[in-house]
Amino acid sequence: MSSTNVNLGQYDMVLALSQSKINFEIEMLYDQHVINRNWQFLTSLDGETHINSSDNSFVAVKKGWLDKNEYEKKKQQLEAELERIRTKLEDDDTPKEEKPELRRQKDQKKAEIKAVDDQEKSTAKYEVLMDATIDIPRIELINGSHTELMFYLPIKSGNLGYLKSQKIANVDLAGMCYAFKVSIGKIKIDDIDGMYVINDAKKTELRKGGLTNDDFTIESILLNFQNTNVSQYDKEKSKLPEDATQLTNLQVSVTNYFKNIANNTNPYVLGYAIQKNKLAERDKAMLYPTGASYSTSASQVERATGFNFLLLTENHQFPSGPTAGRIDKSLIENVKDKTVTTNGVIGINYGTFIDVYLNQLHASVIDNFDKAFKKSFPDFYGSHKAEGDDEVFSFSKPGLRMNFNLERGLLKDESDNYIHLSYQITVSGNVHKEVPTKIIFDKINTGTVGVDQKFSTEGKYELEGKKGAAGSLSIKLGASKQGKLEVVPNYQPPSIGRDTEKPDCKSIFEAVWLKVARFINPFGLVGGLVSIFVTDDPHKNIVKFDGDVFKPFDFDALKDFSNKVVLPGSNVYTFKNVRLLNGDLNSNDAVLFDIAYAVASN
Repeated sequence: MSSTNVNLGQYDMVLALSQSKINFEIEMLYDQHVINRNWQFLTSLDGETHINSSDNSFVAVKKGWLDKNEYEKKKQQLEAELERIRTKLEDDDTPKEEKPELRRQKDQKKAEIKAVDDQEKSTAKYEVLMDATIDIPRIELINGSHTELMFYLPIKSGNLGYLKSQKIANVDLAGMCYAFKVSIGKIKIDDIDGMYVINDAKKTELRKGGLTNDDFTIESILLNFQNTNVSQYDKEKSKLPEDATQLTNLQVSVTNYFKNIANNTNPYVLGYAIQKNKLAERDKAMLYPTGASYSTSASQVERATGFNFLLLTENHQFPSGPTAGRIDKSLIENVKDKTVTTNGVIGINYGTFIDVYLNQLHASVIDNFDKAFKKSFPDFYGSHKAEGDDEVFSFSKPGLRMNFNLERGLLKDESDNYIHLSYQITVSGNVHKEVPTKIIFDKINTGTVGVDQKFSTEGKYELEGKKGAAGSLSIKLGASKQGKLEVVPNYQPPSIGRDTEKPDCKSIFEAVWLKVARFINPFGLVGGLVSIFVTDDPHKNIVKFDGDVFKPFDFDALKDFSNKVVLPGSNVYTFKNVRLLNGDLNSNDAVLFDIAYAVASN
């Protein structure tokens, strides 16, 4: 069932990362040269013709373009030399033996003039040269917008060249910054040469295979430069040339750079596409995402502004409508650890967490009880079945019947940075004995009478020195001191008491009781019956359950999920706290994991 959780933008899961974390990761990409810091390209004003430094001919074309001011002077010089050679060839006084060399020189000058003309023509289609080194780009989330952010492109050094009256003019770009709004894209996957690149078509491969670690990298934030009006810079946040002509040419160069990216097979993210590998079934995490989108959540709380990876599971359809993907209150606002070490929050829709994770955990609990009972009481334990919210384990043997009842409670958010799933354990049963009624007086018939003693965790009368008390199982999910997710079980076994002070017996025994009352102490008889119960081995310790059976629990599924969201520049993130969003335990609640990223050593 698709999520309707408005607090998660109607998505199943959300990874909310702080703005500072996003910018730190961009800085890491910059330092690792994943982001190309050298912006060297020539472009026409309309952007239809362009060449950049990745082209082998760029250096020569750039040199030719920069020599544009010298073309006419050089051409005039060559034409003057050619005319001198022609004049000498036509002069009758020129010795015949010199004319072959003069003809060779004439052909050579013609070739040189043609080369200058060709070079001039080859560079004439370019009108702007960007030859600069950019500084670390950064983003800034915008108040009131969930689908756009501000992108800052600072320039460390370099020049902008442009044509002015057919001459090259230069602008020093050092210290300039170009800031503009950019939209956030939505994952739609198409297969291009083995690379899955974002476009407008949603393909079934994503739906079938799910997303891998590589799909949740900073490169995948899908800043949609292709459909952004890059020329519309933010005047207040930018630092640009004051001269109108210089500013216009800078706008042209930046706009055409992103237009150039849009024409490549990697149109979106600073020039880098998502690398998509086939996901094997065994590699899928329990909550593996099958679709993703993005939004932002601005906040007035320090370091709480968040960039949201919006994730779908179970092949759910993308939500629609004005609130789809919109998270008005950043999930980072209420993190328990307010220090800079908390970088973000993973939120899982409450219903999704219950249906996918908690129900599987519950099944593991039931399975462990079942295996433990089979191992410890092979001749006593029968089977188990669900009865409403309870799981009932049945025990029986001649003369003894017992039910071990496991009632699943609600998920709770405690103050110890864990969430708790609790179970109440109750036991009820009955011991039946056929007690001989043969008395030494021949007036009383011989035979047996049925005697029953009920017992339970509500028993007010002691059995083996203990009264009845319910047991419990508490499973805590939270962060260890090492920052890993851990599941901590705490099992408290139930104790059994007698429900009645005296056993129940059949009516015939009541008649016998009156006959023998004057011969024996009735309390002695009752005591004898109790002695039978307590010394009979099956109910001397009616149920024994070893909490150690929880130790082999396999909780790797959620850990596998945690490893499905990985950022470059970080090789691991640690968990800080686990909590509920609001504790309402309804369709608008969520389980939240506060996280911190560690910096990778490489």
